[in-house]
Amino acid sequence: LHNYMIFLTTLRGTGFQGDVVMAISPMDWEKEEIREYLDHDRHVVVYVVNYECFNAEGESVDSSKGGIRVCKNHFVYGLRRSQPGISESAT
Repeated sequence: LHNYMIFLTTLRGTGFQGDVVMAISPMDWEKEEIREYLDHDRHVVVYVVNYECFNAEGESVDSSKGGIRVCKNHFVYGLRRSQPGISESAT
């Protein structure tokens, strides 16, 4: 949550008032406090995307945290909703 708060607060602090489109991991999306925070701003659009992370040895791992991680996602597409806010991902 802390990283999202700093990012959005800093961005808005520059005077930027436009829409912010973010892609986040399912791991973050599962956290209720992150969902609630990102959903409070109607100008934030969130896509939940699956990605695969690898450690320094090139082995697939379940986490993007700790140590050296390289992650990739294969598809980043979304579906527009009639209301602003969180969008469903489409792959």
